[in-house]
Amino acid sequence: MGPTAKISCIALALLAAPFVAATAQAAELAPMERLNYPVGYQTLGVNQDGKDVTTTKVAETDTTSTWERDDGCSWTSLNTGFAPSQEWKNCGGRSGDTSVRLDEGTPYPIEVGKKWKYAMGWGWRRCEVLGIESVTVPAGTVDAFKIKCVEDSDNSGWSSDRIYHLAPKLGLVKWTRNHARRGKTSWALKKILSRGAR
Repeated sequence: MGPTAKISCIALALLAAPFVAATAQAAELAPMERLNYPVGYQTLGVNQDGKDVTTTKVAETDTTSTWERDDGCSWTSLNTGFAPSQEWKNCGGRSGDTSVRLDEGTPYPIEVGKKWKYAMGWGWRRCEVLGIESVTVPAGTVDAFKIKCVEDSDNSGWSSDRIYHLAPKLGLVKWTRNHARRGKTSWALKKILSRGAR
């Protein structure tokens, strides 16, 4: 299993395709600044197997946030929200770390057409805001920015792409990953259990 599989927990638990739908019809959205998720922020989501998964923000620094799933997996990543994990523990039975930096551009404010890139210890992650979609998830139907991030390794020959749907006020409502070797994983929001300490 490569580093990407080790950090697949990066986006708040995963969701199955039968639980989500997207259409091309959506309202215009104003450029979106980064949402602040305080320590204690907690969500209930559904993964690709239809299983409920609880995810909690457990720590933060000026530059990173640490999250933990109810299966014991935890990970730390840059506060930008789209970066690969710098460290992961007990995720699929594996733990590890790598270097990650924002190499080009910046995600915020989120707006259609914006691009940025991360450099990782084994390759790159390139992201672009593709557009705005109306997305239906267990939490409801919302207009959200659609963001695609593509990963390539320097020498192992694998690649993967991730699609994020980010909605004003709610934040991340849907996440999917398609891996060239390992197939599809996904997550969608059911509810926000706690907005944490402010």
